[in-house]
Amino acid sequence: MTMPLNKFLAHSGVCSRRQAVEIIKRGGVTVNGTVIKEPGHKIEPTDAVKCEGKLLKQESSFEYVLLNKPKGYVTTLSDEKKRPTVIDLVQGASKKRIYPIGRLDINTTGLLLLTNDGQFAQHLSHPSFSMKKVYQLTLNRPLDVKDFERIKRGISLDDGRVDVGAIVVSKANPKAVSVTLESGRNRIVRRIFEHFGYTVKKLDRVGYVGLSTKGMPVGSWRYLNEKEIKRLAAKKLLPKKPQEKRPKAKRSSSKWAPLRRSSAKGSLAKRPSARSSEERPSTKRPAAKRPSTKRPSARSSEERPLTKRPSTKRPAAKRPSTKRPSTKRPSSKRPSARK
Repeated sequence: MTMPLNKFLAHSGVCSRRQAVEIIKRGGVTVNGTVIKEPGHKIEPTDAVKCEGKLLKQESSFEYVLLNKPKGYVTTLSDEKKRPTVIDLVQGASKKRIYPIGRLDINTTGLLLLTNDGQFAQHLSHPSFSMKKVYQLTLNRPLDVKDFERIKRGISLDDGRVDVGAIVVSKANPKAVSVTLESGRNRIVRRIFEHFGYTVKKLDRVGYVGLSTKGMPVGSWRYLNEKEIKRLAAKKLLPKKPQEKRPKAKRSSSKWAPLRRSSAKGSLAKRPSARSSEERPSTKRPAAKRPSTKRPSARSSEERPLTKRPSTKRPAAKRPSTKRPSTKRPSSKRPSARK
């Protein structure tokens, strides 16, 4: 990965980045035998860089320090105003020259990484990498619901749009807010809330690239363990690969090709027409002649003698009458006594 010349000098342990600019401008640095006076000149990993005639090499063994920065310290190697720096807090952490990755304001507390690994530092600070940072802040007044929704949707500042990954307001204290974002612009968290008329009373960075200050007293530091370094190298320090444009798939000539949707009209694309009978050989199998299974027709009446079959009708059997004999009694009419 390329790196600005002044940053390369600082990462090589020669001097601070500000001092490197002065050395470069006065012609004290050569790249591949050519004097370079532009501090922003891009350096490739294969370039030979000399400062005051001495060949510079990147460190081969690296150290990584996590600091829970307190308020009132400047994130730099040295300060012209003689203010205390974060380097004062990590004295004795390394015999090598380590430097902070990124910056925290003098009034901002929280997680800060220091290292002598230039490539590692370049990865963390490069815009092409998405590095999530988690901040906890206290406002001068409770956050309004309308402002909460606006910040959640993303806002436009003077230097461009800012999208917030997550924002949470404490139920116990509506002035306490947690914000997660990837932007590394200068004073970005304070500027977001100042845009809506708020004042950030306290700002603490509690998470950065999967690391945390949980359990660390303010002003203390520790080394990153191997597990944390491997996780950073595997998941956080690899650049995002641009999505390759895939060539459009050609339509199959087979009539069994699946239906595709037209990208323009959204309708089903027509199946490709099958080849005409002239273009393709006939694949029909010749019909196999099966022996006729029809029964032979009966001979006509002229060919065969008339032989009537005797009738098989049985004579109807008369059932005996079931009429009962009359049971009428003889009339018992008595002769009339009157005459």
